Amino acid sequence: MGRTFYVLCSINEKKGLAMNYEIRDGLTLPVWESFDAAHALAELSKLYDNGRAFAERIAAMESPTFADIIADEDNDNDIARVAGPLQHLFSTMKEKYPDLKGAMDAANELGVQYGADISFDKGLYEAYKKVRAREDFMSLTAEQQCIVQRAIEGFERAGIALPKEAQDELRKINQELTRLSTTFSDNVTKATDAWSLLIPECDAHRLRGIPEAAQEAMRRAAQKKGQVGALVALGMSDTLAVLEYAHDRDLRQEVWTARNARASSLSFALPEVDNGPLMPRMLQLRQRKAEILGFSSFNELSLSKKAARSVGVAGVDDFLCTIALAAQSSAKEDFARWQERSKDHRITRMQPWDIPYLSRIIKEEKFDIDDEKVREYFPLQNVLATLSDILENWWGVTLAPIMDASVWHDSVTLYAVKNKDGATVAALYMDLFERNGKNGGAWMDDAVARRETSDGVQLPVAHLIGNFRKPADSDAYLSHDEMVTLFHEAGHCFHLLMTEAKYLSTNMTSVEWDTIELPSQFFENWCWEKDTLQYMSAHRITGEPIPDDLLDALIGQRYFESGSMAVRQVLQALFDWDAHKYVPASEQDLLAMYAALSEEIVLRPVRPEVRFPHAFSHIFAGGYAAGYFSYLWAEGLVADVYAAFAEEGGMMNAEVAERYRKEILAPGASRPMMESFRAFRGRDLDATKLIPYLGLAT
Repeated sequence: MGRTFYVLCSINEKKGLAMNYEIRDGLTLPVWESFDAAHALAELSKLYDNGRAFAERIAAMESPTFADIIADEDNDNDIARVAGPLQHLFSTMKEKYPDLKGAMDAANELGVQYGADISFDKGLYEAYKKVRAREDFMSLTAEQQCIVQRAIEGFERAGIALPKEAQDELRKINQELTRLSTTFSDNVTKATDAWSLLIPECDAHRLRGIPEAAQEAMRRAAQKKGQVGALVALGMSDTLAVLEYAHDRDLRQEVWTARNARASSLSFALPEVDNGPLMPRMLQLRQRKAEILGFSSFNELSLSKKAARSVGVAGVDDFLCTIALAAQSSAKEDFARWQERSKDHRITRMQPWDIPYLSRIIKEEKFDIDDEKVREYFPLQNVLATLSDILENWWGVTLAPIMDASVWHDSVTLYAVKNKDGATVAALYMDLFERNGKNGGAWMDDAVARRETSDGVQLPVAHLIGNFRKPADSDAYLSHDEMVTLFHEAGHCFHLLMTEAKYLSTNMTSVEWDTIELPSQFFENWCWEKDTLQYMSAHRITGEPIPDDLLDALIGQRYFESGSMAVRQVLQALFDWDAHKYVPASEQDLLAMYAALSEEIVLRPVRPEVRFPHAFSHIFAGGYAAGYFSYLWAEGLVADVYAAFAEEGGMMNAEVAERYRKEILAPGASRPMMESFRAFRGRDLDATKLIPYLGLAT
């Protein structure tokens, strides 16, 4: 297969390279081993200067056209090809690149400064308005008109009309918020990585109940550090293994306490890495930013660019409270069952570290199901092959591994996305296993965004990142929860990969934040389809598919403790919402708010040592500030989309799937998501479908 290599570098010296790229089968792919962080900053600085110079040229034009203003996407594309790998490697390869922290901090400062310069560029703003005022504006495509209008609104939302003093204050606020957000995220990672608990061989009885595969992973972790025994860490794999399975109650308490004290002054490992002072400061800065821009609260500012702006701040309150009220009776029943079962385990006073353990026992007895036995039926390779088959049935595309591709770690695989004619239309990196120096959780990101130029189409490339357990000497097997996570992130990825957006600014990443979870949450439904689960299963030893009785039990547990799950989601969403609405003045006030909400929503008090807010990266470092409700808001859309498939025979209906691709995924952000939804459904959203979809009583 032929390849063409080229260098992304605005500096005319070959030694000034941050990253090489190769053109391969129509794909634009990073050559990861060529990455040089030292030169990335120089390139970014040069590219940002190019952007400023472009803005000056456009501002000087008497009658700019759409073609004139959109030409800067070439420079934006180059910025993404430098900043993207820098951010990506910082998130996934800290152990290999320990010096990336300084480069990331400097790159963030450059980016914030550039963003402020462009946002407050009056000449560029006027140029966009001139394009909108042209007689031929209405002859532009709807996508092109959307770009112009959204840019103008972005300028205005950023404060372009403000006096210079206010703009200068906004610049300082944005810079400080970026710094604090980065520090918050770093603190969570440091605090998580710093804590571990060595269980020596003489105390191996403390691990009783924990699945053997998880114990083996803990023993390998100890060996890697030159220790003997089992090393329990605070990543999700170890945390869940201990909390759900360990018979040793003291061990459960130790892990639960450490997990809930992360990035706070109560942390056993790094008490000096404390997010406590950062949170009120960030809330105050966001509130001040909103006030400068003419909003009464940051909630209003957040809603101004979301689909939920149609219901307003009070409407979001009502939405969340409606779900809580629908869920609380079921949550009370769950709590009563936990308390009753705790007596069988000689627990005189049930505590939070007992609940996952008791819940797992009740679930296993109710459904006669063991999550670790279920895991043995789902080899990762079968799951990925089934994912490819689903895509082929839906849209005629398949996943084909590119065996000799450049990757950033030897456990990463790059897949070409091929259409029914065998042509490559996109690509997908999968980095699925946990390791040191990698951020926890699962996420997706765009490696290369789709765009059309006079040279042709730049095909989209996505990252799918997970932290699944990888055995040392056998194939990986997924728990059902891990499978749901994989399909969730795959849903995001194929929102990017199936887009037909012609411009960077209309790709999936610009979709309204409270609708961005629609494709991901909808795609999770495949993990509850009986035929699909049976098709992808093969027992680790026998190779036999999962038996009907076990499969029925697995599907039957979909809504197990759905009330408790829903109130937890609402608690987190309302904490985010109220924290931004009322802006607590101190860490203590913030913790008091969380405790009060827990009693109101979850209907039980929170232990005083809980420091959940200190590690709530979604709202303090992840883009969900005054927006965490978006997960539940998007689920309302998911419920109605799922109903569309159910009304026409189910998830395998390729005709409905093609309509879903065409109307929901393909437009990207070229039109508001609610317009895309109406085009798919033929009507407005039916909100009544959400409560039963969540498994709650109506």
